[in-house]
Amino acid sequence: MKTPTGYLSKRLALLGMALCLALGLVIGSLLANLALEQTKSLPLADSQHSESTQPQSLQLSAADQQTLLNLEQAAHKNPKNQENWVNLGNAYFDAQRPAAAIRAYETAVSLGARSPDLLTDLGIMYRQLQRFEDALLSFQQAKALDPTHLQSRLNEGIVLYYDLHLKDAALQAWKEALRINADIRMSSGEPLASLVERLEKAP
Repeated sequence: MKTPTGYLSKRLALLGMALCLALGLVIGSLLANLALEQTKSLPLADSQHSESTQPQSLQLSAADQQTLLNLEQAAHKNPKNQENWVNLGNAYFDAQRPAAAIRAYETAVSLGARSPDLLTDLGIMYRQLQRFEDALLSFQQAKALDPTHLQSRLNEGIVLYYDLHLKDAALQAWKEALRINADIRMSSGEPLASLVERLEKAP
């Protein structure tokens, strides 16, 4: 028994539409996942220094090396001076030497130096060495000192979501930041509100 040509054409057309729809859903899902993956490379936000997430030491100029040497000498000459250790930590931060920066910052903290910016920078250095729990604790201590400190709240969410994979906790941290400043943006330029909205819609 022969199949009518019109019936066969209609069946082929319906099959083609179904395939196009399925392909569109797959592509849309891939694009959405790609957008979230790209966000993973966002650097942490800090208020004092150039941003970086890679613990790769910079090649310092002779002048910068001398400055760093002077700071090291000052810190060791007067080891009870908090400011010397903070300055040395900042220099190591900018030179992208996280282990050395952590030692200097921790010394400053042990001497009583505590500020939201200092603790945020320390947290960033912890994260560079994949010490995620220590980074999270630093950011939480920073926001405890200053509940309006946006950088620590933003970074807290980054570590919670991208490193510890705690989506709900990250969203809570970011929503708290948005209540302080609804216009805050990620370092990529994307509004934090848009990121939160996108993650809430994601499965």
